[in-house]
Amino acid sequence: AFKTVPDFPSFRSRFELVAVPYLLSSVEEAKIYESDVRALAKFKPMTPHALELLCRWAVMTRLKQPDPDHYESNIRGLLGRLDPRSKLKLYDRESLHPVFKGADETSIREIRGRILGESMGVVVYEGRFGASPREVRAVLHRCSQNNRHASVTPMAIFEELERLVRDRSVYEFLQFEPRGKYHDAAGFIQMIREEFVEIFEREVFGAMTLVDESEYDSLISRYTQHVVASVKKERILNSATGSHEPPSETLMREVEKILGVSGSVERHREGLLGRIAAFKIDHPKAKVDVVEIFADLVQKLRDHYSEKRAQLIDENYKAMLRLEGSEEGQLSQAERTLAQTTFEQLETRYHYDRTSARDCLKFVVAAKRRKVS
Repeated sequence: AFKTVPDFPSFRSRFELVAVPYLLSSVEEAKIYESDVRALAKFKPMTPHALELLCRWAVMTRLKQPDPDHYESNIRGLLGRLDPRSKLKLYDRESLHPVFKGADETSIREIRGRILGESMGVVVYEGRFGASPREVRAVLHRCSQNNRHASVTPMAIFEELERLVRDRSVYEFLQFEPRGKYHDAAGFIQMIREEFVEIFEREVFGAMTLVDESEYDSLISRYTQHVVASVKKERILNSATGSHEPPSETLMREVEKILGVSGSVERHREGLLGRIAAFKIDHPKAKVDVVEIFADLVQKLRDHYSEKRAQLIDENYKAMLRLEGSEEGQLSQAERTLAQTTFEQLETRYHYDRTSARDCLKFVVAAKRRKVS
């Protein structure tokens, strides 16, 4: 309407239009709502990961499918596999496993900046459309008023989002036709559902205390030490013998087998060294913490060992649901002790209260049953 005013050209010459997209990092997005969370916590506590998952959904609604015409032919195939969840992880600097592994993950990380800036300068740039912070905040407040949940749980988030996506006429971003897996707000709810199942299963395994958490850290520290020495053609000091020895190819191969490294092992190792270098550039005064830098690799080790104990974990799920119920008497003392320990660790280590932990467990068990059926 303003353009139809005769004086518009004069005004336009005095304007500098600046693109200000919605945030494309779920980590940064979560910071917007810190004051809301503190205020709502006075009336209803927030379960771990509820806000995190809501922000991940919001950011995915803002993402655009990469345009392969902007890239060289040798990487267009990789971009075709970059779905919204993987693109979100790329922007948040998380592991891209299992969609991308080894050399492919290194390649896609190398062009992260190009992908971020791909649509800047065009009319419909990435982040111009999607769920706004106002809408995300409204979901949070509606969850706090949901009497079906004692706290703001991920399940409450899922319910409110499902209600939101039904109002297509109200929200402009819901009117975009899906392109590939992009612009599919309802599909993104399923993505964060699946993500929560993965997260909570990992936390339950950690709460069972079957493996000392320090063992994962120690293994990844030793592995990266040998990788750095291997890439730099250096030797490693053996503290037991006091002599300098070549890095252990056996150790590196065993860990890389667990991590599912495929393609060029040398490129994978060089990529790890590159991540350490990038950390030093971003944090010049900080001490290099390989456990922090390679948190994704540590998680893969946890996942590997939890899969080996899958039957015991499933049995513990059943015991936890029977605890404090009519079937508790059917549990052996060992089953009761492990179930009780798991609940206590979920509270002290992961900050779930007993009620929300049980609700999350019921959700995960039901989701696993649906997946099997």
